[in-house]
Formats: sequence, structure tokens, C-alpha cells
Amino acid sequence: MLVMLGLLTALCASATVTITNPLLYADVPDPDVICVGKDYYMISTTCHMSPGAPIMHSRDMKHWRIVSYVFDALHESPRNDLNGGNIYSRGQWAACIRHHKGLFYVFFGTGEKSYIYTAENAAGPWTLHHQFDEYYHDASLLFDDDGRSYLVYNAGTLKIKEFNSTLTGWNDGGLDADLLTLADGCLLEGSHIYKIDGRYYITMIWWPRGGIRTQLCWRSDNIRGPYEHRVTLSDDLGYANHGVAQGGIWKAHNGRWYAMLFQDHEGVGRIPCLMPVTWSDGWPMMGDAEGKVPSMFTIPGIKESGRTEIAGSDDFSAPTLPLFWQWNHNPDPTAWSLSERPGWLRLHTSGKASNIFEARNTITQRTIGPACTGTAKFDVSHMAIGDRAGIAAFCSQPGELTVECTADGYTISMADRQKTIETAAIAATTIWLRMDCDFTTDTAYFLYSTDGVNFTLLGDGFHMIFSMDHFTGNKFALFNYSTGTAGGYVDIDSFELKVSDTPTNYTNRWSADKAAEWAKSNPWFCGVNYIPAYAVNYTAMFDKSSFNPEAIRSELALMKNLGMNCVRFVMQEAVWADDPDYFIATLDRFLTLCDEAGVKAMPIFFDDCIFGTNNNPTTGLQPKPLEGWYAWNWSPSPGTTKVVDPRHHAELERYVKQVMQHFATDSRIMLWDLYNEPTNNIYGEHSWPLLRKVFSWAREINPSQPISAAMWNDNARLNSFLACNSDVITFHVYANAEGTRKWIDRALSHGRPAICTEWMNRPVGSTIGECLSLFADSNVGCMLWGLVNGLTQTHLPWGHRPEHGAYGGVWQHDIYRGDHSPYNPAETQQIKEVIENMNR
Repeated sequence: MLVMLGLLTALCASATVTITNPLLYADVPDPDVICVGKDYYMISTTCHMSPGAPIMHSRDMKHWRIVSYVFDALHESPRNDLNGGNIYSRGQWAACIRHHKGLFYVFFGTGEKSYIYTAENAAGPWTLHHQFDEYYHDASLLFDDDGRSYLVYNAGTLKIKEFNSTLTGWNDGGLDADLLTLADGCLLEGSHIYKIDGRYYITMIWWPRGGIRTQLCWRSDNIRGPYEHRVTLSDDLGYANHGVAQGGIWKAHNGRWYAMLFQDHEGVGRIPCLMPVTWSDGWPMMGDAEGKVPSMFTIPGIKESGRTEIAGSDDFSAPTLPLFWQWNHNPDPTAWSLSERPGWLRLHTSGKASNIFEARNTITQRTIGPACTGTAKFDVSHMAIGDRAGIAAFCSQPGELTVECTADGYTISMADRQKTIETAAIAATTIWLRMDCDFTTDTAYFLYSTDGVNFTLLGDGFHMIFSMDHFTGNKFALFNYSTGTAGGYVDIDSFELKVSDTPTNYTNRWSADKAAEWAKSNPWFCGVNYIPAYAVNYTAMFDKSSFNPEAIRSELALMKNLGMNCVRFVMQEAVWADDPDYFIATLDRFLTLCDEAGVKAMPIFFDDCIFGTNNNPTTGLQPKPLEGWYAWNWSPSPGTTKVVDPRHHAELERYVKQVMQHFATDSRIMLWDLYNEPTNNIYGEHSWPLLRKVFSWAREINPSQPISAAMWNDNARLNSFLACNSDVITFHVYANAEGTRKWIDRALSHGRPAICTEWMNRPVGSTIGECLSLFADSNVGCMLWGLVNGLTQTHLPWGHRPEHGAYGGVWQHDIYRGDHSPYNPAETQQIKEVIENMNR
């Protein structure tokens, strides 16, 4: 017997749990965790979703399962029922969970009111203890050991209130004060208060200017203060400068301390990370010995137990919904059923809606990274005319796969941010709808099937985002709503969730790993957008009447002297259309000139930029520039007529495919830039068909070089398409250092190599002195505008006209004047030094 006891003791002592971060690759923000005996309970934010305030349970701190919700519904206003408005980004926020004298307590606010709920068992039932008519932001409960209890809350200046003895109000004459603040005025919120070994500790997030979200801890021997503070974690786990911060700490039943904090992780939402806490000089220091979030560590003295259940498949055969489902807002209980057709979820239309945001009884669950697929089987035979049902990547900017019942039958469509991308007619009334998520690129794809076996991709890859408009990650959403008269319904037989480490590649788009290998095999790219000084536009650069290789050679020699190694240029379709053989030969000759100078090329097929009055390019000798007009005779490619009239697109397809096929394995080309600033100027929506087609044509050729098109404005729909379809992320930014840094961070958030393919506008602060080092420090390639000033007159600012008179302001673009003297020798010296340092 003693031998057996000794063996059991040894086994328990050697038990360990291996943790990898992020702990849960899903939207579990604002976590608060407590340990009760050998059980762990975590609460998280789900905002407008109902039921709300999920309680998750674990025995090993690794595997978490939803065991209850604190409330089934909130009824603060008709908007909670999607009546007369909505509560997106409101609802339950940043809840605190505590266990005191055998009772569980939860406190949370909604932006309107605040609530305390209690339960004898964390698995419920939960009872509303008290409703406060005030909102207490990011609040935390403290039950002090002298019998008094407090609430700390607020952002910026942390405040504290003392409860009355029943926690139904405030103690008259009790503590009610501003507790602490930071003198720098930066964001300070997400409080969690504890009393540990006689001291008061408050953990919070802090967002220092120019820094990342950082975890702070304040401590005092007296709850009233004064408090001192220390940074206890500042780390982004190697991801996009998104700091890991905000959450709870606790002492586990193995005697050690741990913390659960979250990280903003784009489309999937805000994901939790678990880490050890080490007490140092009385401070709870988070992370490993270097103060970083460990990618992997072990928890000693605890065995792995259970499995994670925060999302899952459902055949709708149970009498109740599994706890991983939540309704978008409070549901209409009369308009959904699990019993009307046993084994199916029936969604009746409820009222009238014009879009998914207004649809009652939209049912959702979390998406899971790195990749996941959700497939729902629908019976749409009882839809009424005007009904729309389907599956969506649901957030403030949704992607949707929608079946619509019309007077002529059924159609299915894919929409990107409520803009229909592709539509098909369907005859079947049993249909499988699939949403496939790749969170390595934040891309979702939508597919449908009429037999459950063969699936058809509809529309483009949809770029999923996270935004504060909803404050939740992208959810799988199943919906049915009426745009006409309510009365129709759909039945859903099943929802199947599959989670994978390997995303499905629906196109020939490079994997993130392949793109990273490409970047690793090349130097840091630093170059220019090149047009020879002799050319008034890109037609003149290549046209038979004016192509000047000797002038080009002399200018590229300037780049070689600086160490610059890449040029970007528009090829001009009009020159190809005039004589394809001549164009191919001339482009080849230009690439040879580049190669002699140690410069790689980034050709551009199409360009929507117009600076003068020439909307349709013509070949031959080009007009002289109009003095005092920035890029007066600049012409787009292929020109307005060919962009907007699809009858010309077959010719454009031949152009793209012939040129790309000829140079598809040419090492002189670093990257194919398919379209410069699509939708710019007069084009708008007219560019979209050609933009989609040029990516499709390029993927058919499948060149050895990467393809891309640059994000250049704040059009979310356009940027999502470009990011989802580019092998390497490219972007334009003409902004000061702060604006440049934001664009760099945005580009790198896609998890791929990035190149800024246009920058430098000295009058607005986009300068070599301020911005070049930002690109280098981030290992982001950069190509400024212009090399030698010439007939395009790009020393002038955008929009300058002759009637404005002589320009006396700061030189806008270009490094050299027309005589090849540097505009500013300090700039050329800096370029040399930065490139030498980067490519050592």
C-alpha cells in the first residue's frame, strides 16, 4: 500500500500541462479568471450578443468549456431587440468575476447601466442581484478582509466607490474618490483589483504614446493610496505591435501565480494568452524570465483535463442549443424553434429588415484560428418572396453568402461589405453553404453546393477585419430575414465546424511562408518610381518616337551610385497595342538596362491616375509639357474607354497574358504590380471589373514572381480585396512620420512581406529624413516617387496650375534636378547609409 501511495505521489508530482500561446485562437476578450479549489472560471466580453457574459470552466487552465451565461437577455431598451435601432458595440463589457463566502459574483456594465449577478454554482442559475442606472466602465470588485467591499472603475482617472453592506448601492460616507491617474494623459483602463498579502494591487492597461498596449500594476499599503506603479509586461508576442494586455491574475492550486491577458488579432478578434506570474520585490511580473509572453511553457503539478468547447458542430437534435451559440441581439422566441421540425433549427422571418444588421434571430458562434470551415445545410423551400437566408462572416463589415427567394426562383450571391460581387441562379431547395476562414491572411471564402459534396466558390476572397463599430471578432452567422412580408422560414439541418492549422488555398496565391522565403532570398528593396526626365508620360518613355536607352542608362547610374535596387513604372498598354512585338523587345531592352545597374523592375499593367486632360493615351510623339502644371500630359493606362467598356477587356487580357508569359520566369522582374490606384479619379466603381480580371489573368499565368496591387486609400472594400489577393502586401503613403508608421503597421498586420511602392511628398512631411528609417527599421521595402526631375514637373505639388504663378514652395518629388545634381546632398547621403546598413 505504501508503495502504491508513493507511486501515486510521484505521478502527481510529475504531472504537467503544456501551454502554447495564444491559448485560444478565438475571440475571448477582457478575460477575468478566478481559482476556486481546483476549478478555474473565466468570464469574457460578448457585447451585443445574447445570452451574454459567458462563464467558462477549466481544470487545467488549458482546456476551457462554456458552462453558463450570466444572463439570457437584457432589456434596457427596444434596441436590444433590434427595434428602432441596435446596440452594436454596446451590451456586456469587461465583466469581473469573484467568489466570496461561497457565492459567485459577476459585475459588468453595458455602456448604459451596470449589473451585479450572483450564483451558488458558476454553471448557474445566475440571479440578478442589483441593477445600477449608471455605467461603471471596466469595473472590478474587491471584497476586503475587513468586511468592506469596493468597486474600482473608469478610464483615464481610476475611481473607487465603497458598496453598502448588501451590494445594492453605495455606502453613504464611505470611500468615493479619484484613486489614481497617469500624468501623461495616455489611455489607462481595464482595471482588476486584488488584496494580496496585506497589499492592494490594481492591474491595468496603459497605451503609452508611440508604444504598444502595456500592462501596468499599481500597489499601495492602503486602499486609499498613495499608489506606486510599475510596468509588469510590455510584449506583442511578435505580432504587429499589438501588445498583450488586460486581464486577471490568480493563484493556482499548485501554489503558483498566472495571468490571462488578451491581444488584438485582427479578423478573428481579441485572443487570450496565458502566462506565468513571478513575484519580484513584491510586484507580479508577467511572462517569462525575459519579461515576454512565452510561446510555450509548462504548468507543473497539474494534469491535463477535459477539452476546449467554445465553438463546435451541431446537428440540432438536442432540445436546447449548445452553449457555443449566441443570438446577435435578444432573439424573438416566437420566430425560432428546435421542435417544429425535430432535428432541424427553424428560423422564421421576424418583422422586416433591409440588411443583416437588422435581422432578428441571427445565430452566431466564434470562428477559430489559424483556419476553420463552417458548413450549414439549409432547406429553403419555404422561403417567401423577398426572403434572404444564408451564412456570413459577421462583424461591422460583413461578408455574406445569401440565398434569395424571388418571383423567378432562387438566386445565390456573395457580398463584400453589402456590395454584391457575384450572383448565380439555383434550382435546388436543399443547399449547403460554406464559409472557409484563413486567419493567417484574414481571408474568408464562400462556397455552395447542391449535393453536399461538390462545392462552387462564389465571389472573391473576403478580407475580415476587426473594428470598434461592433467590438467583436468575425463570427459565423446563420440568418434569415424578410425584405417584404414576414411569414417564410428556413430549416437548418446541421452546422459542421472544422478547425485546421493549414488554410485552404483557393487560388494560386502564394502562401505566407512562400512570400516570406521570397523576401528572405532578396535584399531590402529601396528604389524609386521611375520615369525618365525626357518623358512627359509613360507613353513617351517606351514609344518608338522617343525611347532613349542612353538617357535611361545615365539616370539608372545615379541609382546604382546610391545603392538603390528597384524601379517601378507603368508599361502603358497603348504602346503594346500599337505594336506588341516592338513593345516586348523594348521592355526587354529596358530590363537589361536595369540589370546593368543592379536594379530589379516592378512593371505596372494598369493605372487609373489622371493629372491632366488626357484620359485616353495615344502613341506617337507626345505634346510638350504645359509649364507650371504638375504632370500635365500624364495619361492613364489603358485609358478611360478601355477600362469602363468590357468589350475591350479581351484585348487587355491578351496584353496582360502575353507580357507576363514572356517574362514569367525573368529574374530581372522583382514583382508584377497589376493595377496602380484602381478607382482613382473619375473611375470609381467602373474599375472593379477590370481589377478582378487582371488578378484572375495573372493567376492563370502563375509567374515565378509575386503579384500585387497597392492599397492606397481608406476604402475598406478595396483594401480587403487587394490584401486578400496579393502575394506581397504593397501600399502607398504620402504622410508624415506618424501617418507613415500607421500604414506600415497596417501593412504588416497581414502577416506578409510589405513594400511601400509610393511615398515622399516633402511639403506634407513625407521626407527622406523623417520616413526612410521607419521603413528600414520595420524591414518594409520602399520606393519613393521620382529620380530625376524632368518633363513631368513633379517638383511642383499636386494640383499646381500655371495660373497659380511661379511655385516657391518645397520641392515635392525626385532626388535629383535635371542636371543630375542632388536636390539635397544630405538626402542622398542618408539613402546610401541606410541601404548599406540594411544590406550588410
